[in-house]
Amino acid sequence: MPDDDLKNHPLGLKDGKKLLDSYVKHTSDAVCKLVDDNELSIDILAYAMQQFIDSLLPLPKEVVCKQGCAFCCHLRVGLSIPEALIIHNELMTKAPQDFVQEIQKRINTIAKTGDTVDDTFWHTTRTSCPFLEKSAGSICGVYNIRPLSCRAYHATSVENCKEGYDKGLETKIPCFPLFRSMIDMYSNAFIAAMKEKKLVSFQVEFTSALHILFSDNTAANRWLKGEDVFKTARILP
Repeated sequence: MPDDDLKNHPLGLKDGKKLLDSYVKHTSDAVCKLVDDNELSIDILAYAMQQFIDSLLPLPKEVVCKQGCAFCCHLRVGLSIPEALIIHNELMTKAPQDFVQEIQKRINTIAKTGDTVDDTFWHTTRTSCPFLEKSAGSICGVYNIRPLSCRAYHATSVENCKEGYDKGLETKIPCFPLFRSMIDMYSNAFIAAMKEKKLVSFQVEFTSALHILFSDNTAANRWLKGEDVFKTARILP
């Protein structure tokens, strides 16, 4: 976890990290118990995900993000493997077929464009998330099941977001670091819990992970059985 996310913590950097680490451990243990009490499945992971979402605090009132502002929807999205599985499963079981086919088409196009795991790709190409519905006012097509990192991302100055998009560069975005860290905590807890259950677990890039799942209908089950099927989507520390 970056030091910048905790430098303003009233308890100090060291104590702030210790506090967040304890939250991650507590949440990870809760996920492990849920798995122990039930058979590991995407449905069980989705249940845990919904509990996370239900417990999230609302954005601070100073946040300027609003519908139609989509500068951050052109950045790399990192998430845990369970989140990718949950979103893919929701699409395959609940979304209209024509929408799923369009998303698959967009993901395939992006995959052919460049290395989506590389953060620089997103800054320099200004490629939009495949779920960004530009024709519908730049709304998120999977807003209710979007990754935790998307829920955590916010800004108190839209000008900074626009500057980063226009220049194609990583830009310092004024925000509430601890708010962001507390939401990212749940994704970190998912990663830790899956490691505890002896599964291959790390942060992956959203588009790359979905490309794997759409290209191979056995990928989800093979991962649940312990195989490393997401290595090409891995975001290295």
